[in-house]
Amino acid sequence: MLASVAFGAEPGGVVGVADDLTGISLEALSEIEITSVARKPQSLMKAASAIYVVTSEDIRRTGVVNLPDALRLVPGLYVAQINANQWVVSARGFAQRYSSDLLVLIDGRTIYTPLFSGVFWEMHDIPVETIERIEVIRGPGATMWGTNAVNGVINVITKRPDDLQGGALTAAGGTLDGGLSSVRYGGAVGQGFYSVHGKYHQRASSPAAAGARPFSQDSWGSTRGGFRLLLPIGQSDEIEAEGGLQQAEGFNGALPSVEELVTSRQKDVSSESGFVRAQWRRVISERSDFSLQVNAGRSARKEPSLLNVRSSSVELTAQHRRQHGARGELTYGGGFRRVSSRMEFGSFLSSDRPDRALSYLNGFVQEEYQPIRDELFITAGAKLEENSLGGFAFQPTLRALWSPKDRFSVWGAASRATRSPYVLEQDVTFHQDLGVMDGFPVRLEILPNPEQRNVLVKAWEAGVRFRPLSRVSFDLAAFRMDYDHAASLTPETPFIEQDPVRVVFPVSFGNLSEIASDGAEGTVEWTARKDWRLIGTYSWIQTNLFGRQDLAELGLGAVTGSNTPRHQASARSSWNLPGGIELDAWCAFTSAADTPSVAAPEGRIPASARVGAHASWKAGERLRLSVGVRNLLDGGRVEFYPENQAAPNPVGHNVYGKAEWSF
Repeated sequence: MLASVAFGAEPGGVVGVADDLTGISLEALSEIEITSVARKPQSLMKAASAIYVVTSEDIRRTGVVNLPDALRLVPGLYVAQINANQWVVSARGFAQRYSSDLLVLIDGRTIYTPLFSGVFWEMHDIPVETIERIEVIRGPGATMWGTNAVNGVINVITKRPDDLQGGALTAAGGTLDGGLSSVRYGGAVGQGFYSVHGKYHQRASSPAAAGARPFSQDSWGSTRGGFRLLLPIGQSDEIEAEGGLQQAEGFNGALPSVEELVTSRQKDVSSESGFVRAQWRRVISERSDFSLQVNAGRSARKEPSLLNVRSSSVELTAQHRRQHGARGELTYGGGFRRVSSRMEFGSFLSSDRPDRALSYLNGFVQEEYQPIRDELFITAGAKLEENSLGGFAFQPTLRALWSPKDRFSVWGAASRATRSPYVLEQDVTFHQDLGVMDGFPVRLEILPNPEQRNVLVKAWEAGVRFRPLSRVSFDLAAFRMDYDHAASLTPETPFIEQDPVRVVFPVSFGNLSEIASDGAEGTVEWTARKDWRLIGTYSWIQTNLFGRQDLAELGLGAVTGSNTPRHQASARSSWNLPGGIELDAWCAFTSAADTPSVAAPEGRIPASARVGAHASWKAGERLRLSVGVRNLLDGGRVEFYPENQAAPNPVGHNVYGKAEWSF
């Protein structure tokens, strides 16, 4: 979908997007009621931010079965697959295995870990059939969402129980996806509704590259179950509760020394996680509402040769919104989060502080005023936050939008956001053997820095949305982002260790003086016919690093290295055929990118192209069948080289089929 649709603050609290967007006019699409970065219902044309939504219909029509693949549909996001169970997801540069500048939530519940401010995507394998939409802010969202909402915010919003009544069974399989099955059922309880679901997913190992050694085992299996309950109370109150459990296990590539790059080892990985979320929403009047949400979760991840970690968290957030006068609206609130972790280290990591308890306290306020009612909108706000790792952070924003006509709007924004240090930067030492030099073993040690500072970003953004014709729509955005105190690696003086005897090259975490990123993102949508829609996207980014310490002699680069391709482009076709047949096809191009990974040939991630297709047939009122293919052109492509890992496995062809039966 072209569109840029705004971010939802209240899970399920938005008028939903129709199930079949192919037959909806662009005028209707632009007027779909959404909740923007201001956390309030508004139309697409009135959203003063670079925003996009992946709808449940997008997910179904493209046949994706996991969150990272669904995010490939978002312009300006960089999504790459490392192996069968690892992904990279980043916005506006600085792609890493754990992208620390991107805040990710599910139904408003934070899922990144403070250990490295990243996401284990394989630990959040939710059934895609239960997703209502995935809303994405490209650019800072810190005023409303807090620390780490620097380059973007992703919130996965699942369907309300009243939208999941009845039952459904899904069975799927593919050459890479392996076997997948899910079941869900929803019913009524008093004046309320409930739904339950379960999912099993087994991903096959990545294929070996032609003529090369077999790559290390990376198969992955997960089992997940959950529930959701919605209870109206009177005419103005609503209580929602949900919970879930997931267990997963598989194989992962080990962190090798240089001589082991060719014969990398395997290691077992397993994880367990569970959460509960409860939210109370009250409509005080037509001009005022209030919400209170509490989340709690526990997780355990075991990667014996690297790191075993157990974590528990609790989070409380509150928000009040009220209109005042005829042109003003005030939104304010706050929250508290506490995360406790216990770490057990393998041979590559060590720390004097294996136990950490982190606290985050914040408050925010945002005012929207309309100097010209329903035409000119000015939004100003700020968030104050205090946390255990980065200390105090002040994160303001100023936004303006002018929409003199229904088919045109232009917006601009200036924001300040922070990314707090993560535990591995402040507390943990990383060890890696680099082989032998002049007869002596050589070891690299990356040392923590307890004084590591917040990364600060100042962002300037502008965009325009317009429909020059009734069947053609454009959404364009441009940005400039300046980073201060960005994380870096700084070489220290080498020394000789006596027991055992070896040369040690120490490198410590620090803060670069400046990084600047410039870029642009665009989407065009053309409804060629009532039953045929074409969507094209393009994004460009240029990153300049200043004050960087060159670690090329160690085979490493600054941890802030972009790793992001300068150019990305895609095209997608959605076509409804007679007889209940839907046909979708897409292609995407990603340019080459520099990377500090020791495993990348010539320090480059090669350019790549992806082609795929998906066809579905509604065989009856209750049965839908679909088939598809991904990676049609190249079955041995490497999409990303992590900074500190052995050569990744190539992404292979994936031919799959799926059957869905409702009852």
